[in-house]
Amino acid sequence: GAFTRDFDDAVHIEKQPDGTVVVGVHITDVSYYVSPRNPLFAAAKERSTSIYFPEGHIPMLPKALSFDLCSLIQGKVRPAISFLVTLNADGTIRNSTIVPAIIEVKRQLSYREADMMIDRDPELAALNTVRQQLRQQRVDQGALLLSLPDVNFDIRDREHIQVHLSPVDTPARNLISELMILANGLAANYLASREAPGLFRSQPPPRKRIISGVQNALPDIARQRRFLARGELTVHPKPHSGLGLNCYTTITSPIRRFLDLSIQHQLSNMIQGRGILFSGDECKTFAGIIQQKLARANAIRQQRHRYWILRYLEPKEGQSVNAMVVGLGPKRVNLMLCDCLFDVDLPPNPAFPVDPGDNVRIRLARVKPLDNVLRVEW
Repeated sequence: GAFTRDFDDAVHIEKQPDGTVVVGVHITDVSYYVSPRNPLFAAAKERSTSIYFPEGHIPMLPKALSFDLCSLIQGKVRPAISFLVTLNADGTIRNSTIVPAIIEVKRQLSYREADMMIDRDPELAALNTVRQQLRQQRVDQGALLLSLPDVNFDIRDREHIQVHLSPVDTPARNLISELMILANGLAANYLASREAPGLFRSQPPPRKRIISGVQNALPDIARQRRFLARGELTVHPKPHSGLGLNCYTTITSPIRRFLDLSIQHQLSNMIQGRGILFSGDECKTFAGIIQQKLARANAIRQQRHRYWILRYLEPKEGQSVNAMVVGLGPKRVNLMLCDCLFDVDLPPNPAFPVDPGDNVRIRLARVKPLDNVLRVEW
């Protein structure tokens, strides 16, 4: 992102004479600086995540680490854990290895810059081909692609809050997403194949399947999200239906997530031949702490998001706005406000029957941000 200051990951690609390509996914080695006996590790566990608000950022680790020493900054030599993956011409994995590494970032691009260059830059174009192949493979294995646009707030003028929707499924964003999923899946496979405990993310199949394939309409994506099963965090691997993978963890954001930092420690210890660092009981304790702390952090995020949405809607009180029907129940109709992707609901109106996917107009009857009040009417 254009305003990102903590850089967890870097990627590279090399074409081989035999037609294969080697893709490198390089994750900053935060474990090199933050050992399990370090007070920073205890502080990271207590926070469990960085929190991003429209008005600011609360990092999991001190800024001297997250913005500087642990960030993969162009021109700076940094320790990393590197996933080196050899792919056949059709994008299937021939072999992979995970190694401790020293890297230096040569080019630092924003998503916008990468999207503008992706067709004419040889490295980006080659990565884009890999991206398409990896995504199609996951879809073929049952993955659900559920990206809604990001909701971004411009709060510089507090009297006139602005909301901008930005697509998250651009080629550059999707490229990084697919390569991070690849690395995370390989990390999970490494631990699982050695029967090492970890923190594995899983998800049962959806209660109802609405979408399939790569291209899906926004109304269908919004409806599908309502039928997703709750994700789980376990010490031993289980399938992740939403990603189309047999096992999954996360290691690619160790600056921002304690889960990733702890998995990085476990993996780093093993690839350097020192064996398992955290026992199953320790991982179970981590899982309980992470779930508790993330629930708290997510509640705060949602409260702040709702507050700024209400601040944005406040000047529109009494006006009619566009909404999309995303769900129908016997007592409630679930809608999403189109300009800010915010969920609201209303009792059914017999005089005005609707179906999922319909676009309707609803009235903002009362909006009081400080009182956390939003009332809408047909």
